[in-house]
Amino acid sequence: MNKTQLILMSAIVAGAQTANADEPGWYGSLNLGLAIPEGSLIYGGDDPGRGPDYDLENGGVAGLGGGYGFGNGLRLEGELRYRAFDAGGISHAGFGAPSSADGSVTSTTFMANLVYDFILESTKLRPYLKGGIGAAWNEADVDELGMGPSAGWGVYSSATDTEFAWSLGAGLAYPIDERLSLTAEYQYVDLGSAETGGDINGQSMRFDDLGSHEMTLGLRYTF
Repeated sequence: MNKTQLILMSAIVAGAQTANADEPGWYGSLNLGLAIPEGSLIYGGDDPGRGPDYDLENGGVAGLGGGYGFGNGLRLEGELRYRAFDAGGISHAGFGAPSSADGSVTSTTFMANLVYDFILESTKLRPYLKGGIGAAWNEADVDELGMGPSAGWGVYSSATDTEFAWSLGAGLAYPIDERLSLTAEYQYVDLGSAETGGDINGQSMRFDDLGSHEMTLGLRYTF
């Protein structure tokens, strides 16, 4: 083997070691942040057009995760997240007159995520992409009070739906030391739908196309 071949092989080995600098191993993570909901509210009575048009308000999200890094940029993890949104405001539909509502929608998800970390030689920052599939347990309840001369009221009891969920996201990790990293992440998660229980007339409200845009800060610890 001549000198040129030795230099070339050394460069290839050094590049491979840089690209796979992380050792395989287990890790755990914690995330907290802001959740911005999306979804449309549908009245479940005999006249869907009569239904209210209350909005979901921004809420909080918290998550715990754990997984295994394979040492080549790929990680496989399980992640549990909980987010909560208030539902309410003033509606000019429902009861045929203005009405107010006070309610909530919460969602707990368990996702199986595939993550890929990019290793950049010029910086300690580690960008990553993630995607996952799993299940969402969505709970919704609403109390509605009419505000007109012939005001009515309705109590839509709490109910829980189990839905298929999927997510896509991206983030940055910054190593604080050899084991602990600070993370900043965005992900979108599709949660399916959430429907309240029935009122005294057996009518309900349903939030369709329920999703959440989530911006979080977190910590990841490698064991």
